[in-house]
Amino acid sequence: SSGINAEWPLRPGGAGALTLDDVETQVMLLNACMDVAKALANLIDSTKDACGKTTDDPSMEQLKSSAKEMVQSVSSLLKTVKSAEDKASRGTRALEITVDAVSNDIKILDNATLSAAPATPEDLIRAAKEITFATTKAVSAGNTAKQDDIAAAGNMGRKAINDMLATCKGAALNADNEALKIKVLQSGRSTSMAYRDMLEYMCEALSANNTDSNQLREHSKKIADCVTDLIECAKELKSGADWVNPDDPNVIAENELLNAAASIEAAAKKLSLLQPRKKTKKEKSTDCDSALIPLL
Repeated sequence: SSGINAEWPLRPGGAGALTLDDVETQVMLLNACMDVAKALANLIDSTKDACGKTTDDPSMEQLKSSAKEMVQSVSSLLKTVKSAEDKASRGTRALEITVDAVSNDIKILDNATLSAAPATPEDLIRAAKEITFATTKAVSAGNTAKQDDIAAAGNMGRKAINDMLATCKGAALNADNEALKIKVLQSGRSTSMAYRDMLEYMCEALSANNTDSNQLREHSKKIADCVTDLIECAKELKSGADWVNPDDPNVIAENELLNAAASIEAAAKKLSLLQPRKKTKKEKSTDCDSALIPLL
């Protein structure tokens, strides 16, 4: 505890203490802080679930996993704080953080108990394009071997993978069959793993000062193939459902006609329920008097 407190510039002031020229390092520090916060939240949830359960309950395994993740995230934060002062290693550290973050994001994807916000096929296509941009930036950074470029690539890739996996989980909710749902999730998982493999290679190559551009191209080609699969999944999701453009004049006119028809039908139902009002005794007496008047 004392060790953590001594190295605890993870609050906003810690990242803000860096200069404007160190924006990527600020992002790296804040990402490490968020990892600790997420790990702590997961640990709290796991503790609640495991409370009162027996030692052989599955929730206990989840609790152990969450505790391990918490320790790893704090350890990673401490390493990140130290590397922030070392310009020669901050880029490589950003890649290592992203590798760990991608691994955790894949676990979240595979966790069926965690919900996801709904996403459209168009959202999935946009997320796939972001992976392409992040891959291009990573390959470029690997070729230049500049720590600032590498840090920027690591931060960009982390966000792109996180957004893509969340979108995959949300888009899978729109699948009209279980096979397509599994395909969407598997495609997202494969893309993440291919991207993680590329970053792991970059970490090793940069540490050995021996980056092979051919190897980077091979990794980027695998990612490109995975991105193509993602886009195909988005097309299947779109063709398997009744998707329309709400701004299309024909769609607007059709909706207005449907609304008008619904209003007419509702009015007709109300009319069919109307019945003649029953007359009171006084009204009946008045009718009798009116009928007798002509006879007088």
